[in-house]
Amino acid sequence: MHGDISRSTFDPSRRYAGVRMQQGRVQLDSDWNEQLDIQARRDRAAMIDAVGEAAGPVHDCGFGLKVSPDSSDLLVEPGRYWVRGVLCEAATDQTPVISIDGARVALGTVVLDGSELAAGSWVRLWDNEGNEIVSCITSVDAATRTLELSPEPDLDRAWAMVGRRWSYRCQPDLPYTPERGTGLEEPLADQLLHQGDHLVYLDVWERHITALEDPGIQEVALGGADTATRTKTVWQLWLLWLPDGWREDLEPGEDLEERKPTGTMAARTYADAGGDNLCAPVAGGGYSGAENQLYRVQIRSVDDDQHVTSIVWSRDNGSVTTGLTGAGDGVLEVTGIGRDPVLGFTSGQWVELLDDARELRQIPGTLVKVEGAEGNHLTLISSSADGPIDFAAVGGGHAKVRRWDSQGAVSVTTEDWVDIEHGIQVRFSDGTYCEGDFWLIPARTAIADIDWPQSGSHAGPDSGLSGEASRPPEGVEHSYAPIAVIRAGEGGLEVVEDLRTRFPALSDLTSAHIGHRRSDRIPGARTLEEAIEFLARRVIELEQHVASLHPDRPQPQGRRGWR
Repeated sequence: MHGDISRSTFDPSRRYAGVRMQQGRVQLDSDWNEQLDIQARRDRAAMIDAVGEAAGPVHDCGFGLKVSPDSSDLLVEPGRYWVRGVLCEAATDQTPVISIDGARVALGTVVLDGSELAAGSWVRLWDNEGNEIVSCITSVDAATRTLELSPEPDLDRAWAMVGRRWSYRCQPDLPYTPERGTGLEEPLADQLLHQGDHLVYLDVWERHITALEDPGIQEVALGGADTATRTKTVWQLWLLWLPDGWREDLEPGEDLEERKPTGTMAARTYADAGGDNLCAPVAGGGYSGAENQLYRVQIRSVDDDQHVTSIVWSRDNGSVTTGLTGAGDGVLEVTGIGRDPVLGFTSGQWVELLDDARELRQIPGTLVKVEGAEGNHLTLISSSADGPIDFAAVGGGHAKVRRWDSQGAVSVTTEDWVDIEHGIQVRFSDGTYCEGDFWLIPARTAIADIDWPQSGSHAGPDSGLSGEASRPPEGVEHSYAPIAVIRAGEGGLEVVEDLRTRFPALSDLTSAHIGHRRSDRIPGARTLEEAIEFLARRVIELEQHVASLHPDRPQPQGRRGWR
């Protein structure tokens, strides 16, 4: 959430049910956003209560896995799946087939689901009679909108349609990067570090989208004026190796929640005496800045034990960004440097070079210092860069430049207070963190302080004026769900167990779907249907017993359906 916002006010512990507008009052972005957060939390909680932590509908359950025809990949079944109340969809667009000539297929478009079809990815073809095959794209000719497929499709082209088939190696929100992860260059089995069983699981989180990431949300009639932003649900399939004998120690996926970070951050202000400059005014409170700010403190790097080692921070929630269109010889070509240094870029600042691949894999971009800014160019101090700055390495999809106000990456150690600026300090606990974890600190001049919860009394010379409560990260929040267990061996890949949970529609519910709580009275009966059958058998046994004791007694009539 890098938007240009004033603050984030949603707090579930307050139990607010909605935000009410009043006539003639100032409208704030925080009120609008809090209403969205209230509704989103209620919707997620309702779905968790209804279908559980992770489940999909019986008639359209997505994310089933199947080994591809050439055994090089795992194909993802289209459909829906709910993970902790968040809807994940593996849906795909369709386009008509114009002509089929052997392995060459001409389409209405080669852009499906917002991106161009690429060699190494999969498509499914079917006709109006429901015949369907899955083929791999070997080449794409965008000019003629033609694909070369393997195997050659054997379908009648009348009414034939083509849709993308997502797979483990070709996911919508997991682009390939050399630093880590899967690509289309080699079979999946060859990319695994271990043979044997692997857990395939879903990682679900939200990504903040601006007009830089999706130009389509910008209204061109406004001449490029910036408006609202979006949040996008990201789902990613990952593999986790399961050692031999793993079934004796755990159930598949039961330890996924342990992957979440446990670290917290505390923030406070202290009375800044003004330093050595006797002409500088002395703050009456803890925050001595001249402007209202929303500070963003973000984890830059962690060590092998997931302990924080460095951070970056911004006065404006990291919202000062510009598009990156070219780079070379220490100069960045950008879409603009802003109206002024406050809302733009200037010499002495530090910037981060990012693209879709790094953001979606949550890999920090290259951090480098700006030497000068003029026109649509930023001149860099190349020696200060901690990574590549050539466009071939950083100019992936929707490349951009983000400004940070810290002097590069700030080294930190746990349990020590770290100075931000203007009397603000932060401290990190001895927990685990992930690169990209962030906290928001509203700083307000009216109170000369920060809007941060207090932890108690502040006695002693080292105590701050306010704050000091420790809080978990505000994002990025990840939710996990086990999908399947696969086995990799000399013979390739094999799906050995489907771990998805399915639920029926309300209109399809039967007694077989309804459980009961008196299993102590009705042993072995887990559902209402099993309980009814158990009771019916007991009634029959009782009637037979009575009949054996009183053979001359008339038998009961009209008990249809009991025998």
